[in-house]
Amino acid sequence: MRATIEARRRALTLRFAARKYRKILVRQALHRSEQAPCVSKITARAPTRARYNSPMRRALVVAVLSGCAFRGGTQGVGSADAANGSAADAPDGAMAPSFMPSHVDPGYYHPAASPLSGVIGIDTDSLELDLGSGLAPPPTGTAFADDGNGHAVLSVGAWTVDQDVRVTGTRSLVVVAAGAVAIAHTIDASAHNEVAGPGAATSGRGNDGSSAAGSDDVDNGGGGGGFGGAGAAGGGATTDGAGGSAGGAYGSGESVLQGGSAGGNGGTAAGCAVSDTSRSQGGGGGGALQISSAMSISIIGGAIDVGGGGGRGGCTNSTINSNNTATAGGGGGAGGELFLESPTITTNGVLAANGGGGGGGAIAGGNSGGDGGNGAIAASAAKGGPAADSSEGSGGAGGYASTAPGVGTAGTNGGGGGGGVGRIWLRTRGATTPGGTITPAPAFDPSLP
Repeated sequence: MRATIEARRRALTLRFAARKYRKILVRQALHRSEQAPCVSKITARAPTRARYNSPMRRALVVAVLSGCAFRGGTQGVGSADAANGSAADAPDGAMAPSFMPSHVDPGYYHPAASPLSGVIGIDTDSLELDLGSGLAPPPTGTAFADDGNGHAVLSVGAWTVDQDVRVTGTRSLVVVAAGAVAIAHTIDASAHNEVAGPGAATSGRGNDGSSAAGSDDVDNGGGGGGFGGAGAAGGGATTDGAGGSAGGAYGSGESVLQGGSAGGNGGTAAGCAVSDTSRSQGGGGGGALQISSAMSISIIGGAIDVGGGGGRGGCTNSTINSNNTATAGGGGGAGGELFLESPTITTNGVLAANGGGGGGGAIAGGNSGGDGGNGAIAASAAKGGPAADSSEGSGGAGGYASTAPGVGTAGTNGGGGGGGVGRIWLRTRGATTPGGTITPAPAFDPSLP
């Protein structure tokens, strides 16, 4: 009898303690929600005894959600807290599992964020989206913020890419999705000729071609940019030595999200007339794009492109020297970086980080050189720009897959060298066998928790 009474007394004591602890947790959670934006992770710990752990955790979650003031369309600068508070309230039981995206603060993962679709444009500088009516702040339930480290972080629920999307800006783009990401169209974060992709490198570019002094109308082509692979050298001029040297490969690890490097300018590029200032410019580096989903990423006939830009062909109206009015071609830009991470990644489409082609040399008193092609969204090379005449140099082809870029050919005005490939990372759980077309070949990280 004494043992029975003692057991009941202990049970009542534990029940009273649990009830008191639950009330304390609720008060603390409500107080925190009034003092700071809602965060996506719970730091308080309930007792580990299974008998009381479940109801206490439920009470704490209810308290946190009921006390949070969720806001939509948030734009912020600096910490993850600037973007928190933008997710819409989730229904009971709809919280996504814990998830730690790479390269950015885990606070940018918003389990209760709203789904996103219909996007056709993303600007990483203004932190705005285009849903068909021009750029505007992100819709309610999503958030777009500058993390202070060169990344623009878009926090969403599920993301359906149901239209082609063009990504622009100087910051790299990181999409952190609590739900599934389905890509049936093209996400373009590539360089377009001399206009670099979002987050492209500002260093490591190919070297500019030199220009002749005196009466010679000869210039050297610019070198191709490098990143995942080295670029190729520009074509030399017939009487002015070798072309611009190429940018080398760098950044083999996955710890840094970065874009590719630009190609070098063709010789005498600075003299092209104001109306023609894009001539002879090196192609921009491909962008840096990361998509992190807590659920899955599926490329369903769509594509993601972070290719380098094609170098521009030479101009015919340079004012540097009256005896040197024609210029050489610019080097192609290197492909950028594509980083995908999710428990499940399905690639039945195209992932491309190819290099751009070099531009062709111009001829004095005649035609401009042809522009090099932007990195191909396929397992094929971007074409080098054609020379203006048989006496001029043609641009080298861009690198793709395991194929190195082409060297610009020599001529009176040399062609630009092709840009090297970028990098593609697939981070998931365990081994994976991707399908579709991936160029260059991806690197795998099976360590996703």
